[in-house]
Order: sequence, then structure tokens, then C-alpha cells
Amino acid sequence: MTPAQRDEVLPILKMKVDEPIDLAAGREVVKDWKLIDFVFSLNKVGTGRNFQQGQKMFAVARCKACHKMGDEGKSFGINFTDVAKRIKRRDMLVSMLSPSTVIADKYKATRFELVDGKVVTGLIISEDDKHLQVSADPLNPGMLTTLSKSEIEAQAESPVSTMPEDLLNTLTQEEVLDLLAYLESGGNPESEHFQK
Repeated sequence: MTPAQRDEVLPILKMKVDEPIDLAAGREVVKDWKLIDFVFSLNKVGTGRNFQQGQKMFAVARCKACHKMGDEGKSFGINFTDVAKRIKRRDMLVSMLSPSTVIADKYKATRFELVDGKVVTGLIISEDDKHLQVSADPLNPGMLTTLSKSEIEAQAESPVSTMPEDLLNTLTQEEVLDLLAYLESGGNPESEHFQK
């Protein structure tokens, strides 16, 4: 390697494993997807899907920033490994397209109004007598904001999910269907979802 090539590659080699790599960067918005767009295609999830594409979309749609699939991803949100045992295909898609429709109690965010006029919304991760640690960035849930209880003027449960709504908008319809198959299969490449 030339010194210039080495200097270009060195930061990548030093990158921490848990640092997110934004695979969605540079992807164009395909569509502001709605449930109606999938009414006639949801039945295509059960067979003939592309495992590698579904696995890749798990990263591209940033699912793995908060969710686990087997050993892959983070444990911030629901574990997708066996999600199909609890959630039906249509409901899974609704949760991805409109995350605020139904929010499980343990994932409900809190909205904090501070005495300086700022507003911080996120999940309370830890608390002691004087401080709260809040995860306020849904695409980087490990980055915590520390709030002093003395600077909180008001707080209330937020009706808005910490999961962004537009995560599927850079995916094609086929990529969304492959992602659903990947999630529904529990990340199993041998699943009937991927048989021709």
C-alpha cells in the first residue's frame, strides 16, 4: 500500500465495532410508503424471497441500530429473532411504517421541558437522585443525554415513538418484502420464506 492508501484505510480499521455504518447514505428516496402500497404484495413474503437482500435491508433500514436478530444488532428495541411468534406480518409492517400507532409501554419515550426552554425527548435509561440519563437519538441509541433533575420544568409521556417513520423510504417494494421475510423467518436462511 502507498502511504496515501494506508492513511485512507487506517480510520476504517480503527473503527469501533459498535459504531454504526450508515448504509442508507446516498440512497435515493423511493417512496413515502404506506400500508395500502403493500395490500396486494404481502402474500409474496412467505416464499421465494431473497435472504441476502433481506439481511442487507436489516442494516440499510437501520433496524440493527436498535434491534437484534440473533447475534446481529443492538438490544435497545424489540428482539426480532422470534418476533413472528408474537406479531403478524401486516402488524409488523404497520409498526415499521407508522411506529407511533402502537408503542409498547417499555418503549414509550418521555418529553422533558427544561427551564431554559429546550425540549428533550427520549427513553429514560437510568436515574438517580439528581440526574436522568436519556437516549434521545433514535439512530444512535447508545449516545445518552444527561439531564439534571433541577433543570426539568415539566415531563410527560410522549405519544411519538422514538423509532423514525421514514426508515423504509429508501427501499424498493421488493427490498421491503425481503426485509419482512428476513424478520419473519428469524434470520434463518433455510426458512420456507427463501425457497423457490
